[in-house]
Amino acid sequence: MTKRKGEEEKATGKVKRRVPFIAPKDAAIKAIIARNALCSPLLRLPIEVRDMIWAAVLGDQLIHLEYLNMKPASTGHKKGQNWRHVVCKHDCPEKEVVKERTETFYFDDEEHVWKQPHYRCDIELAYDLGPLHKESGRESMHLTALRVCRQIYNEGSNVLWSTNTFSFNDAAISFHHFMDDRTTRQKRSLRRLRLQMDWAWDEDKAWNRALGVTLIRSLTGLRSLRLQINHSMEAAFYQKAKARGNELGLFQTRHLDYVHKMAILPLTEVDVFVGDRCQQLEVDTLWTAEDRMEYAEEIRKILLDSRGAEIYARNQEELKEFHRQDRERRMECQALKDVRFCLPPELTAAQASLSSPITNRQEL
Repeated sequence: MTKRKGEEEKATGKVKRRVPFIAPKDAAIKAIIARNALCSPLLRLPIEVRDMIWAAVLGDQLIHLEYLNMKPASTGHKKGQNWRHVVCKHDCPEKEVVKERTETFYFDDEEHVWKQPHYRCDIELAYDLGPLHKESGRESMHLTALRVCRQIYNEGSNVLWSTNTFSFNDAAISFHHFMDDRTTRQKRSLRRLRLQMDWAWDEDKAWNRALGVTLIRSLTGLRSLRLQINHSMEAAFYQKAKARGNELGLFQTRHLDYVHKMAILPLTEVDVFVGDRCQQLEVDTLWTAEDRMEYAEEIRKILLDSRGAEIYARNQEELKEFHRQDRERRMECQALKDVRFCLPPELTAAQASLSSPITNRQEL
């Protein structure tokens, strides 16, 4: 459906150019802004009071986001409405949930729901509940307030990006699209992120790809990070790694590259929670509470290390040197194969006979 033309557009026959709020302002726009600031009862309030109002309407929430990776027509949404969000009514206590999971293992519906952090939020993100969304008492973000005028947009958008915690459980689609749609100013304004990562040990690289160094360096304002890591590593493997003095590299760059990259940010508040993936229900393969807390604390130390940028740079240099040496070894092996391939058949056979201990014993 095409947009209706305004009266001015109908009279002139020309389509009026839409001007974004962040565009440079001409004299007429500046006059309107000045008039609003003088005449509006809301905008005449002190800036401190207005910030409190914007925070009550737009801020201080935990917001779960999901991008619907389908065409608008197939989802019933209009263009630009492929995002679905859920405002977390009760900021789920992830730490307490992880502790409770280690005490008992009843997997009927009610117990399963109670033990999974943000389980209800994930259900509402995955399915369009329609009228049930209102019945559940869930709140929605009142983003239409930002369309009232430019001054409210400028003041309210800063509160939106800087006071809310944005939560993602999908790297390749939702997190990627969210960051790709943000302006440089919006990225710099982000203060809090929550990332839920479900991964198989040394297999799932989606978050490593999504959290590129260029993106991370653009998040200069990020100060708070919450990580929920649900893994499929068996307890025996973790105990084996600890017994060998971490020879398996549980915290090396090749396994937790995104952690080492995010350590370059000046984070001041980091919470890490480690759990088991939902499909892994065998009790004897689950980690103990102590192991989960220990692993989470090691990741937290990496993220809060003030030398994070230096350590990451050193790790990258070591990784480059390793790959360089590996390429040289491969080239040497290939060169030896090429030389042997070019030798005459009689020399190749003689070389093979000399290198065979069985042939040598037969000759003796």
